Amino acid sequence: MIPYEISPLYNSNERAIIAAAIQEYQTKTCIRFVNHGTEPDYLYITPDDGQDDQISPYCYSYVGRIGGKQFVKMYRECVRLPAMTHELGHAIGFEHEHNRVDRDSYIDIQWANIDPVYNYAFTKVSAAEYDTLGVTYDYYSVMHYPDYSFARPGFKSFTLKFPGDVSSENQRLSPTDVQKVNKYYGC
Repeated sequence: MIPYEISPLYNSNERAIIAAAIQEYQTKTCIRFVNHGTEPDYLYITPDDGQDDQISPYCYSYVGRIGGKQFVKMYRECVRLPAMTHELGHAIGFEHEHNRVDRDSYIDIQWANIDPVYNYAFTKVSAAEYDTLGVTYDYYSVMHYPDYSFARPGFKSFTLKFPGDVSSENQRLSPTDVQKVNKYYGC
């Protein structure tokens, strides 16, 4: 069970989107989110991480459990079902699909098209840090960036080596996402 709390700064529409992302995991995987009570470790979903003087336009989550009040920062412009499902994926322990150590067998990064400020977003994670769980690469993973991410307008940040389409954010957990979550959590 994963305790969580939603910031009161969100309106009812934003809260409904967050609830839908949580429901996506609860319906398709063995993950269960519960309202935070007295647990010392919990997710706090908020547009403000308490580190800024004002609410800033960044969305992120640490990968996996870090302990204590763990921020899943979702600025209002990020509160969309695909982004929320993606950030919850980080919070429960998953890295980006396109950062897998074996990704060069599936995509070609187009470094010249990417704003250099965002090169970090396409750096491979070592095999010691990224367990593929023996599951094949998944273009349709909710943890995979769309092909235009951080690219100059009209260009792609990567191209696919096999037929597929990652031209938009994946809206829901793919069958492979479900397989990985259940395998990771042993259920």
